[in-house]
Amino acid sequence: MRAFLALVCSLTALVAAPVLARAGDGVAILPLVAEDAQIVGVIDVKDARDAKMFDQGVQLMLDRATEMKDMLAMVGLELKDVHTVLVAGRYGSSGSMAHIDQNLMAVVEGGFTKKKVIKALDAIAGVQTKKKRGIKYWVTSYAEAAIIGKRLVVTMVGGMPGVIDRAKKKAKGFTKSTKAAALRAALAYTDTRHDSWIIALPPTGLAATLKNSLKADMVSYAIGVTLESSMTLEVKVQTKDVAQADALLTSLQGQLKSLKQLAGQVGLSNLAASLTVAADADVIDLDATLTPAELEKVLDLVGMVNP
Repeated sequence: MRAFLALVCSLTALVAAPVLARAGDGVAILPLVAEDAQIVGVIDVKDARDAKMFDQGVQLMLDRATEMKDMLAMVGLELKDVHTVLVAGRYGSSGSMAHIDQNLMAVVEGGFTKKKVIKALDAIAGVQTKKKRGIKYWVTSYAEAAIIGKRLVVTMVGGMPGVIDRAKKKAKGFTKSTKAAALRAALAYTDTRHDSWIIALPPTGLAATLKNSLKADMVSYAIGVTLESSMTLEVKVQTKDVAQADALLTSLQGQLKSLKQLAGQVGLSNLAASLTVAADADVIDLDATLTPAELEKVLDLVGMVNP
């Protein structure tokens, strides 16, 4: 597995099943994100370390995403060094959530010195350096890396010039381009105070499933997680209009008892007891709480094990 894909997929797994937490909400990094991004996620580490689930969550993540630790080590970092991580990208040709492998980028904030990272990048076998708009970046066969301001940025090959253009305000990105309007709308209904959050346009398969099974058009979705002694999970889905949201809410409320029974049967009793569903205009809001053991079970159920 290519090292950069391993890094980004690992970080994406972290966001999609978030196990870290709390501090800066990552919004200040968004100008670096491309205008055509379909998924953006932020994980906060710095202020998470006092959360009761932090150690368990980190271990669960590392058990399933060991390449993240290896990639951080390659650039001279350890997990303890990191403050905030942002990951953005597009779905692959399959249109599946399991294949977020186009235009990937990761931004890491905090805890490291520029000198330390540069030394590690210079030591990578076969690495070359380039420069654009006065910013030096390192190029390998599988990724590109740069320090932009006080942030470490990693992209797929060919992606760094665009990031530099956006950093220098020479190109429009997520925060300014009209092409990103739908995903920005998802940001507007997302509580970025969560320890970890993700906003996304629906992959083809997920949108089709919702349309076929619940007769609703999925415009975007968001996931937020807060860690304390347990994990609070909030999932929001934006539909085409208020009428669709009301109809979907009625359908979900009718199935809530069955959903809770199913969750209890697979060992998710706390999730089952806490699961609620509501609607606010055209957005459906599902909330639940998981214990550490239930988090591990959910990760296993969704198959978040590296191939």
